[in-house]
Amino acid sequence: ADRIAMAAWKAGLFANPEFVDSRRKAVNNAILRRIRVDLNASIADLPLECLSERQVEDLFQTSVDMAKAMLGNKALDVDSRRNRFQRAVTQKKFCSVNTTAIIEDESWKEFFQMKSTAMTRHDFSSVGA
Repeated sequence: ADRIAMAAWKAGLFANPEFVDSRRKAVNNAILRRIRVDLNASIADLPLECLSERQVEDLFQTSVDMAKAMLGNKALDVDSRRNRFQRAVTQKKFCSVNTTAIIEDESWKEFFQMKSTAMTRHDFSSVGA
């Protein structure tokens, strides 16, 4: 949520950008509420940027090499490690929110304008937690 808030702030999407610093936690809570309640979604359902297959494979190989150096070849179960990596890929553990896609979306732009105006008026009841 914080990466989304900061990307929106940098893009000038808030009606009153000064409030972001003083109310950063409230901004993050409002973003999370929008995702979880209004959109009935999770972070993993947002547009994501993920490591490429090549990057994941390189990361896996580095992990294997480091484990071999620390544990030795006999103690290392490469198949089990690969299965855990595949689960992490499936669970989108190597992804982060594509903040560019979020801040370019019209409904998110409206959200940032509305929330920053409401927060500026100290209307925290509309923000939620």
